[in-house]
Amino acid sequence: MNFLINIMDYSVKTRVSIAEDTKDPRILAFLSEDSSSKVREAVAKNKFTGRKVINNLSFDMSNRVQAATASNIKLSKENLDRLAKEGDTDTRVEVVKNPNTRNKTREYLSDDKSWEVLVELGRSSFTGIRTLKKLVQKDDYLVVRSAKENPKYK
Repeated sequence: MNFLINIMDYSVKTRVSIAEDTKDPRILAFLSEDSSSKVREAVAKNKFTGRKVINNLSFDMSNRVQAATASNIKLSKENLDRLAKEGDTDTRVEVVKNPNTRNKTREYLSDDKSWEVLVELGRSSFTGIRTLKKLVQKDDYLVVRSAKENPKYK
């Protein structure tokens, strides 16, 4: 336990490295409460971070931390749904990329205002044909092209 307390004496760069490299869920849980959003982001990206910690981090004030949690396959479907509605553009793109995102959430995102989200939705192998058909009706060339080039659309 003293080791965990001593981690806070290290620089942010060192704590980020620890968060990236450790396989110990206890250390990751401890670092998930770090004052640096860079450290919390690294925790959210670590595949050894526990589900509870990932889900808690999805409520973080930092958009980068939220986006990192949205990319983690351990994030609950309920929190993916929430981030699809509340997250910034980068977070919503990561929601699209997450294989655990529900079809209804992908369909909801097909009305997104961001072309980046719509293009990623068109490219995703997880996007259903109904959503792809909706995307090809959009006015944005890149969105239409991404949906039409999706193997599921053909």
